[in-house]
Amino acid sequence: MKKHLRLPTQRTRLKLSAGFFVLALIFLWLTAGAPMPLPILAHYKAAAEYGMDAGAVVAGGTVRFQSGAANTKGGDQGLRWRVSACADGYFVTTHSRVGGIFWSDEHAYPVWPFEETPIPVVTLAWGSDYIWEETHADGEWQYEAVNLVYVKLPDVARVELIMGMYPRDGNDDLSQYDWLLAHGVSADCIEAAPGTGLWLGQQIFPSPKGGGGSATLVRAYDADGTLLYESPVPGAPGFDG
Repeated sequence: MKKHLRLPTQRTRLKLSAGFFVLALIFLWLTAGAPMPLPILAHYKAAAEYGMDAGAVVAGGTVRFQSGAANTKGGDQGLRWRVSACADGYFVTTHSRVGGIFWSDEHAYPVWPFEETPIPVVTLAWGSDYIWEETHADGEWQYEAVNLVYVKLPDVARVELIMGMYPRDGNDDLSQYDWLLAHGVSADCIEAAPGTGLWLGQQIFPSPKGGGGSATLVRAYDADGTLLYESPVPGAPGFDG
């Protein structure tokens, strides 16, 4: 007599499918470094791993690169960032999606002012794109930076970031400071969260032919426009680094 294999019922098949799905999620979660379902949970997970006593989240957002002539895009598009109070400063993290449902801790930075850097700058994200010029045979790389600036100095009403790619060659023998003043791209920062001393800056700048390295000059002003602080950049007055 022929014996027939007994097929599992639909209910059993559904249970097996659900079980395999859960196992797949667990495998994905473990192989991705145990990411969290929410950016804020990933933020506090990173703080615990760094041994930071992170307090309440005071600022955060989503990286959205600017559109237009530069049209910069990159892997950092859509990053979430969170900032929590920590000791005399802040703990900053950025988070990217993993598997479409989790959030990893992409980068983590403790941010404290020091005597030599009273206004620290943290780069949250970079974007880049190769832009073709209609009137030229080729184009150029353009970069976009999203920066968070922590200003603890009193009476600051305006924060300016001047950025650029300081060329390895063809800088006309200018110091980094003089080159930034002559060729850097200036942007006024906006307050990320009132009363926190956190300012957000975002700007686009071209890459020089032959390449170069990023350079940043930070300036802080009072309500009357008086310069209160200028970051130490090679070639700046009084720079001794």
